[in-house]
Amino acid sequence: MFAQIVSTKRPDGRTYRYMHIVESYREGKTVKKRRIASLGNVDGYSEEEIQQFIRTLESLLQNRASGSIEDFDPKSTLSFGVPYVVQFLWDQLGLTKAIQDGLKDRQVTFDVARYVKAMVCNRLMNPSSKLDPFRIIEDMYLPESGDEPWQLQHFYRALDHLMDMKPQLEKLIYRRLTDLLTFRLSLVLYDLTSTHLSGHHCPIGEHGYSRTHRPDLEQVELGLLVTPAGLPITHEVFAGNTPDKKTVKEILERLKNEFSVEQCVFVGDRGMVTKKNTELLAELKYPYIVGYHKRGRVVSDALFGKVQRHLRLH
Repeated sequence: MFAQIVSTKRPDGRTYRYMHIVESYREGKTVKKRRIASLGNVDGYSEEEIQQFIRTLESLLQNRASGSIEDFDPKSTLSFGVPYVVQFLWDQLGLTKAIQDGLKDRQVTFDVARYVKAMVCNRLMNPSSKLDPFRIIEDMYLPESGDEPWQLQHFYRALDHLMDMKPQLEKLIYRRLTDLLTFRLSLVLYDLTSTHLSGHHCPIGEHGYSRTHRPDLEQVELGLLVTPAGLPITHEVFAGNTPDKKTVKEILERLKNEFSVEQCVFVGDRGMVTKKNTELLAELKYPYIVGYHKRGRVVSDALFGKVQRHLRLH
């Protein structure tokens, strides 16, 4: 076994160097190499320090009397995968600058973008309360996170600032995604769900139809508008007793006015169908696909009759 420096070029054009412990082995008549362990990025060390690491490792690996790979006793490990991907997409979308621009007229004493990015990583790795990322933040590899100590109250305050910037950030992310992925929105899917609450201090917490099967608790309704690929466009939070059909108007008007979507097909379920909603879709010039109850609806009976007549003629 021996130490090896491996260079990797990332999509941003930068080259990163990593130190691996590699083992040679024979497969038939061919000598191959396989990685035994990765010791992480070494770009922060000088060439002299790197060479000293290599000499020490080779001494340990080649002289079993003085040590081997089994003798390594790591004091801590870092989660690299998800934070690295988040950092790449974060940079592509320009979210740090967007958040800083949204806060430029406020007296903010901490790096809101840093805390939001940490919560995004935690949400993807281990969804939990805001207390959890504070407890495990030192176990995550967060590039460009700085050396300032993390403070629990800043996680909660970052959410307050983020909520105020929600409309602007949603529009910015939508524009950036259309540029990066070069897709044109032709179909949108909309649905509503609910989540129950603990406590009684949420101003829009109400008892309603519980999709989480906890009708004894107050809840809020969550409306989500996504692309066919599942990319979220926007979301709204409604009072827990809001019927599905009452949420459509606000979502459609945001789609038209804030996201400048001139033409797309709106897809919703039976809970979205009212005369006012279909009239609004027609007014906005959005074709739509919605569900109708098979029985007891004048419109659905007329549609089925029309289809049956068409089939008989053909």
